[in-house]
Amino acid sequence: MESIKSRNFQIGLCWYAMILANIIRATILRLREWSTNILNTDMVESDKLYENIRLLTADNILAYPM
Repeated sequence: MESIKSRNFQIGLCWYAMILANIIRATILRLREWSTNILNTDMVESDKLYENIRLLTADNILAYPM
């Protein structure tokens, strides 16, 4: 069974991926060009980023376990 500490760590990593996606988006678009659709897209893209990081981490024995 997954521990609460482990689950909270995973949630934290997911939030960092969302923050990173929004920072990248902010460098591309001006704030006045943002919309709900862009924020929704960021959420989807950041989830994909998080999943990619998880997969790459699982394949690398030297990576910090997630």
